[in-house]
Amino acid sequence: MKTLIIKNKNVRIGDYIELEIPLPLKGVEPGRVSIEHPLPRNDVSESGLYMIDEPKIENDTVFIKLVGYKAGKAEIPSFTIRVDGQEVLQTPATGINVEGAQGKIELIDIKGPREINLPVYYYIGYGLLAALLLYVLWHVYKRFFKSKKSGQVTAGREYVSPYQRAMAYLSKIEMDTEIKKDLRLYVTKVSEVLRRFVEEEYGIAIMELTTTEMMKVFRHKKLFDPEITAALQKYFVDSDLVKFAENRTAELNYYNQHFIDDTRKFVNRLRVIKDEV
Repeated sequence: MKTLIIKNKNVRIGDYIELEIPLPLKGVEPGRVSIEHPLPRNDVSESGLYMIDEPKIENDTVFIKLVGYKAGKAEIPSFTIRVDGQEVLQTPATGINVEGAQGKIELIDIKGPREINLPVYYYIGYGLLAALLLYVLWHVYKRFFKSKKSGQVTAGREYVSPYQRAMAYLSKIEMDTEIKKDLRLYVTKVSEVLRRFVEEEYGIAIMELTTTEMMKVFRHKKLFDPEITAALQKYFVDSDLVKFAENRTAELNYYNQHFIDDTRKFVNRLRVIKDEV
């Protein structure tokens, strides 16, 4: 009895090569049978063959279906049949010729008969396309999802502009009689409102800067005309004299009545400048 039956020996590239291996034992349940072979399933090998599916066992016969994917001599390898782990049969390796003509269309299912190496400019092009897509998405995000200064609702609350926030803080300080009793605290709180307004309205970090450093930023960025810049410098220098040097030459009455009004004027003026820009 033949140990290996090749159903079709004259095959072309892509044709099935059907094998049958009769089992020497009868009535063996398929689950007890294992087949060892070196061929990959649905992938290529050096032999020029690949296996379509795992071997099937029916009627005491093992059915194997191969495909040749390149022309020339191909070798059907040896198959080892085991029942309950014990070897019962080993088929001999057998050569077969695969013609160069195209056979069945199943050849397209082979996972890699050749590698496709794309030119470098393909990858550069894909990279540039991805970068462009990210750039567009970022601008769409900024336009439609980031906070807007008008009509925005965030966490159930209407958007409050830096101008509205500054005016609200000044009104709150003006009504706090306890703060007014401490000149240093009062001047510190009011001048901080103007600092924070400029920081938020113009997008520059100045809260942690000294007055000298802050004025350098104003002049370097050319945010305001020389007249406004000079007025701001006098405002913040005078505030520093009260906060740090404990300047008592200025009358408390002036700071209580006029300092907060001067701060409001600065907020209004700087807001107008920002809107004009």
